[in-house]
Amino acid sequence: MVNVTVSSNTARKNAIVAVTATVRDVFEQAGINPNGTAVHLDGQIISQYDFDNSLEDLGIEDESTASIICVVKAQSAR
Repeated sequence: MVNVTVSSNTARKNAIVAVTATVRDVFEQAGINPNGTAVHLDGQIISQYDFDNSLEDLGIEDESTASIICVVKAQSAR
């Protein structure tokens, strides 16, 4: 099991998932919609093509913690 903190511009949720869960599964369990955002997994940018890869496939080990952050980057951000 992996303890994942999922954050967006407006919310922060914790989800405990199996290492075989996909990034998409984690977003669904946390109730956060990542569409139109820049997504980072433990500081590394991931694309929407990676959403169907398991956490294990993306380098997360079992019995660990991870952070997934999705942020809207507006043109006015500096």
